[in-house]
Amino acid sequence: MSENWYSQTMRKIHFDMHTPENVENVGKDFDPQAFASAIKKTGAQAVCFFARCAYGWSYYPTQVGLPHPHLMRDVFGDGVKAMKESGIRVISYVAIDNIPKPLAEKHPEWCSRKSDGSIRAGHGTGTMACPSIFINEMLIPQFIEITKLYQVDGFFLDGVYQYFGNVCYCETCKQSYGKDIPQEPNDPNWRAFRHWQVQNIWSNLGKAADEVKRVNPDCLMGVNWLSSIRWSVPPPESMGYLTGDPPLHNGTFETAFNLSAWAWRDKPSDLMNERMLHHWQDFTCRTPETIETEYATALAGGGKLFIGDLLKPVDVKPDPEIMKLHRKCFDFIISREESTENAKLLSDIAILSSPETIRGANWSVDETPLRGTYLALIEGGLTADILYDADIKDNISRYKALIIAEQQFIGRNSAISIMDFVKSGGGLIVIGAIPKIVDPDEPDSSADITVFEEIIGLKYQGDYPYNLGYLLLRGTKAEGFWRDGDDFLPPIPVHGKSIKTSVINAEILAPFTAPGQTYQIGAMPYGETLESPALSQNKYGKGNVLFCSLPIASDYWRRGNPGAKYIVQKMVRRVISELAIERIGSSSVQVYVSKCDGKTIIHLVSYQPDRRTGFPQVVESPSAVTGIIVKLTDKREPTSIYMKPENRILEVKREGKYLIVQVP
Repeated sequence: MSENWYSQTMRKIHFDMHTPENVENVGKDFDPQAFASAIKKTGAQAVCFFARCAYGWSYYPTQVGLPHPHLMRDVFGDGVKAMKESGIRVISYVAIDNIPKPLAEKHPEWCSRKSDGSIRAGHGTGTMACPSIFINEMLIPQFIEITKLYQVDGFFLDGVYQYFGNVCYCETCKQSYGKDIPQEPNDPNWRAFRHWQVQNIWSNLGKAADEVKRVNPDCLMGVNWLSSIRWSVPPPESMGYLTGDPPLHNGTFETAFNLSAWAWRDKPSDLMNERMLHHWQDFTCRTPETIETEYATALAGGGKLFIGDLLKPVDVKPDPEIMKLHRKCFDFIISREESTENAKLLSDIAILSSPETIRGANWSVDETPLRGTYLALIEGGLTADILYDADIKDNISRYKALIIAEQQFIGRNSAISIMDFVKSGGGLIVIGAIPKIVDPDEPDSSADITVFEEIIGLKYQGDYPYNLGYLLLRGTKAEGFWRDGDDFLPPIPVHGKSIKTSVINAEILAPFTAPGQTYQIGAMPYGETLESPALSQNKYGKGNVLFCSLPIASDYWRRGNPGAKYIVQKMVRRVISELAIERIGSSSVQVYVSKCDGKTIIHLVSYQPDRRTGFPQVVESPSAVTGIIVKLTDKREPTSIYMKPENRILEVKREGKYLIVQVP
């Protein structure tokens, strides 16, 4: 088997073409050679092309599924042949969540069931599919059929989130689970069921990837959002790549944030951004500067490029004007992509996302505190990755500090590894909650808080009754936790529930201040300062542990609270004595560092959207990366430092163990 081709393929286009059964003459005016020629001119190296859409119809003469009732030719097969002849790799798009009405009537056992036993409606006239039996009895045979009929290089499976968002109560799922399936998140068995559900779906999709590889060992499978932060479970080993199509509120941040959980792994990954302004039902074109900023972020963040587009079902013809847009944006990245080949991303900080936080939630991890933490770090010129519970044991030693932000529960095994990490000198920051440790199959009542009470040096005394708390830094040991350079230290209000603790052996840096009497039509200024700590510090083994009792991570993401951001940033600098890299300068510039063949590659990505409030954000005039200082810990003497793509030589200063580079 050859090397994973996806890791060497930077530029890809996906074309969406979900077509209900009432659309006639599907593919009637399709010109495969013209299609392939148009793609080739953009510089794309691979195309994701429709084999099966979200309505469940196939676009080739399948013997396993159902062709679209008005399919006029083998659109998929003819397109694959033309693109392969043009040197373009082809990924087969297969939607996995919907069953067309005729197929559902023939196989009712494949249909997803509601808790009352009724069939769950799907797209159009179809039904939703059961994630257990449908994958094994229908989808895997169709994957094998496609792999044998056509020279596809991979699969892109879409719709896995429907399996989680719509719990199936069919007899097959009940028998596989072995007990009653919970109906509400407050059921004590909810977490155990969600754990089984993930393992079941991961196992079935992993089996699908293995079956495809038996036919073609080089054919790779990826699943839209599989192993994303929303589930926080690593991918099956058989998966070829990781991918997801993010919302377009802020594609640059979505790219950086989601890649932080993927790009450090051994599998190639990308975020499928779109050329459309308002997602898949919109033909409004985005500006090239917006797309290029997202591309630059993906490249710097260790990812590949994937851009989504639309096709009309009769002529299946790419818009020639949009192809010029793709050409322009790919040209921007071609001059930069060489520097990332075989490079390995490095970060100082790990952020934990535990699937145990799904307890009491609906179907996915609450990303709010993770987003707030990550944003605070990158705006502070710091580098960070996101790790899941199952990642901690084998990977935490790569980092200098771990942040656990508002995670009520984490897994027992990861807790043991975290203890060892801190005892050995690793830094730990805990925000907004003292985590309870628990295994997936255990009820909440079995969760143990004492492990992290010992690590933090505080005892949990319950939650405060307020949805607001204050930090007053003046006159405390945390005066330095505000932004450098200011001569004022304003009160920092933080929205959300804070926890009350008593000291075991931690040092209080700043006490908690309760909200005062309401006035000003609902305003609550700061009131009484209490004995319970808001910020504390504890020595655990050789490691330094900082704790904040207020939910500063989620408050920064929800409200943009600058004081909350500064505290996160200063907590990191308190627990890490020596950063591998730091960006000094504008908070709009994100820094990445990677290494390859003795070279250190530093990426600086600037993000400056327009002034319009609301979403999606648009970039038209990217701000120049200038006046930035990069501080790199490296005892080696550099032979040269140059700036790409201009190949401009930069000066470097040595300050002890640090290399100081200023971007002109």
